[in-house]
Amino acid sequence: MSKNISAKKNDAALSLVVKIVALVCALVLLASIALAVVAKNGYFRRNTVVMEIGDTEINAIEYNYGYYTALNNFYSQYYYYASSLGFDPSTSLKSQDCYFDPEISWYDYFVNQTKTQFEEIYLIYNKAVEDGFTMTEESAKSLEDSIKDLENAAKEAKMSVNKYLRSVYGPNITLNDYKEYVSRRLIFADFCEKYMDGLSYPTEEIEKYYSDNKKDLDVVSYYVYTAKADTKNEKTAEEIANGIKDASTDVTSFLTALKGVVGEDTFEEKTYLTEGATYTKDDQASEWLFDDARKAGDVTVIKTAATSSASTDTYKVICFVERGWETYRLATMRHILLSVTNLTNEDGSTIKDESGKAKTNDAEQKAAAEALLKQWKDGAATQDSFAALVKDNSNDTGSVENGGLYEDFDKKTMVSEITDWIWAEGRKEGDCEIVKTSYGYHLVYFVGYGEEKWNSDVVKTLKNNDYSDYLKELKEKYPVSFNDKGLSQVG
Repeated sequence: MSKNISAKKNDAALSLVVKIVALVCALVLLASIALAVVAKNGYFRRNTVVMEIGDTEINAIEYNYGYYTALNNFYSQYYYYASSLGFDPSTSLKSQDCYFDPEISWYDYFVNQTKTQFEEIYLIYNKAVEDGFTMTEESAKSLEDSIKDLENAAKEAKMSVNKYLRSVYGPNITLNDYKEYVSRRLIFADFCEKYMDGLSYPTEEIEKYYSDNKKDLDVVSYYVYTAKADTKNEKTAEEIANGIKDASTDVTSFLTALKGVVGEDTFEEKTYLTEGATYTKDDQASEWLFDDARKAGDVTVIKTAATSSASTDTYKVICFVERGWETYRLATMRHILLSVTNLTNEDGSTIKDESGKAKTNDAEQKAAAEALLKQWKDGAATQDSFAALVKDNSNDTGSVENGGLYEDFDKKTMVSEITDWIWAEGRKEGDCEIVKTSYGYHLVYFVGYGEEKWNSDVVKTLKNNDYSDYLKELKEKYPVSFNDKGLSQVG
């Protein structure tokens, strides 16, 4: 009897242990499920502060937004060259050395970019909030348009807006988060514009800055020829180069000597002319060209020693033409681009003609450009009526939302055909013509000229210097701190 009682006691004790273990397991399971739900809902990221700027806290969700924005912008810009830069988005960026700085990974590169951008944005944003500054009506409209574009993109991808956002900007971000982040950046941009527009400089200060920094602001024009050996007359490249130099006393005699070497039938002067070259420190040719003693017609020969990629020494003959500030005026235009592209089959393959050459939509786009020009001329034929045609017709995604507007650009900004048309002698405000380039047919409306290039460059430099000083002042007012441990929730 006592043995049975003892056995029952042992069974009861064992049963109690089993129940306790089961209860603990159940609690652990419930805790695990709760943690999973909390993590899925973004609790940890939302409550992990990665960066602080003044009173503004940036949590891991927002930092991810900045991180993926930087990454996506980089990938869209370098898409065709990404692999040659050692960038592979299909594997961990933490294990890939950054092309621009092999001492860090691509992950570190985008983390650092995000840190720099957030610092600038929130130093200015904090100041804007303190001043009671709000975004402009134009920016408010831009925010509305951004949300609509986002909703359309999500619909095309057959996703909810939040799911689409997370596929682009990382886990846990919501539409409300997105609105808040974009709003802050628009306030930042508007405040920056207001600050920069408020900076002005007297003529004396602008001219003094130019005088003190001529080498960095001037441009030079020169002729250059890379000499080739003359095997027929048994002359080396060095002898050819020095022969041209010895025969040159001014620009005219240089060109005559060069023509004698190249051959009168094939000689084209513009082939050897470089205009608008800027100064490059420690570059032998640049140092010679920007020497204060240089005068028109000076000629030199510059030797470049053989390297692993160039098996022989090279000799360049350079003839200096002129140096000075760029006095031409910046330009503003509107344009509509009708892209010329290859025609394709349903499977995406290129349609070719009998000779194997790709067929394009050139004829159709040319006719469309001519029809648009006629439509504009038959209508009000104003800048506003031109801008109204842009959104539904232009293939230039960079300017389609602002009426095809490009403001205050210089001669190096656009392709040569547009540059030649814009700065053609006799160009008048309101001129509108079709210009053909390698991109297709451009319907170009000339708005007008602005300030001189050199003046614009100086003012831009002075403004940037003052802006940098302003950020330093704000950094003292709104201290910046960074939580490296918070990066465990980023990327």
